Amino acid sequence: MKYLDEYLDRSDVRAALDRCRESRAVQGVIVDLDPDWLSAYRLFQRPGSPPYAPSYYGIWPLPALPPTEELNSGDLKWQPPWSDHAEIRRFRDPSDPVRFRVCVHNMPATLHDMRLPDFSDLRLNIVLEPHSLPSLAAASFSRSSPLVGGAGIGVGANPPGILGGILKSSKQQLYGVTCAHVANINNVVEHPSSLDSPSAHCRIGVVSHAHHPVLFPNHLRKITAHQQAHANAVDVALVELDPVVHAKLEVDTLGPITGLYAAANIQQWQPTSFAGRTSVVRTVEFRGKIVYYNIPNANLTGTYCFSDLYEIQWGVGHQQLHPPVQGGDSGAWLCISGANGYEWAATIVASDPSMGFAVSATALEQWWQGQGLSLSPA
Repeated sequence: MKYLDEYLDRSDVRAALDRCRESRAVQGVIVDLDPDWLSAYRLFQRPGSPPYAPSYYGIWPLPALPPTEELNSGDLKWQPPWSDHAEIRRFRDPSDPVRFRVCVHNMPATLHDMRLPDFSDLRLNIVLEPHSLPSLAAASFSRSSPLVGGAGIGVGANPPGILGGILKSSKQQLYGVTCAHVANINNVVEHPSSLDSPSAHCRIGVVSHAHHPVLFPNHLRKITAHQQAHANAVDVALVELDPVVHAKLEVDTLGPITGLYAAANIQQWQPTSFAGRTSVVRTVEFRGKIVYYNIPNANLTGTYCFSDLYEIQWGVGHQQLHPPVQGGDSGAWLCISGANGYEWAATIVASDPSMGFAVSATALEQWWQGQGLSLSPA
């Protein structure tokens, strides 16, 4: 999704972001490619397919196709063959396939101080989307041996969570990876949680490195400068596993992890799998790039501002009986299947009833390298 970074550098887009940050009605902003445009472009890319087949372009919605190759900013100049696409898509700028999705609080906009930003002077393809409040998550799990990614963990009486996966240092030390809102610095971590299994839980290690999200100062206005200064790029904890713990560099059911999948290679509609519960694998998709999002803390007394996350959704056509990410999935590794096996692409940090929020493995790698660590999932 590198082309979205160039889009975000535009002056009119920066102006729209500034207005969104200053509005209490807006929770966050997601940018992605219009699904109809992307479907048409994927059809255009398919080898051996008629690029302008009326049977494809005359049916709405167009089918969602998996990625074929990474797009660049030049590809976004391509125009679909339908003659009335401006009317069908109802975009202010039909020549621009990028959607600027404004996620607003799911409550009446007429409430005091909940006015939406004014975008009337900007030629952007604004989409307003009502969203419920998101939350950081945790859940229960049974005991697994050997210890692998997807295992349930806990810290005392705190809500249990997930060990997303296991990393190995250059000195052969093993580290379990989870979110810092599940286990913070110096916490003794147990598997499974003592709340889930009062008689079978046992210690697996201590959190040696962590970055817990920092609350946005209540006395500051939510403007670009302040939010950028207090933005959270990661929510992560490394559990230094005790030597007696038998562990594998695997994720439950998915198997061994062969490496990191670079954030620069993540594409819209790319399938990804995670072990959100023991012995259960869920396949979802990467969607838009979340420029920023305000996520309340557990007791709704403060807000964490996250930046540079990814939107996680069910695949197109999936029966959406449950949210794509649920309570208990926080910390789970999103893995992409490659030629040599599964690669770790991102970690789930939060959810709301309509989508999941994930931080890229690339961002986490940059964080632990900043801690002076050299780690690998393989």
